[in-house]
Amino acid sequence: MTYSELLYFYKINKHHEKFNILKKKIPNYIFKFILNLILIRLNKSIYFFSKILAFLKFKSLLKN
Repeated sequence: MTYSELLYFYKINKHHEKFNILKKKIPNYIFKFILNLILIRLNKSIYFFSKILAFLKFKSLLKN
């Protein structure tokens, strides 16, 4: 899920469900990011990094 998708669900106030699902997947995404970085699969590692970064940015938006 991208940051813009999370922002859309936030604006229509249906972000809780999507946020909780993504929150459960973050440890798995971190593992996959590191593994793909070690295996030098840069496309996949950037893909997982972007998902992690979108989650962290959205989490900081919710705190504000």
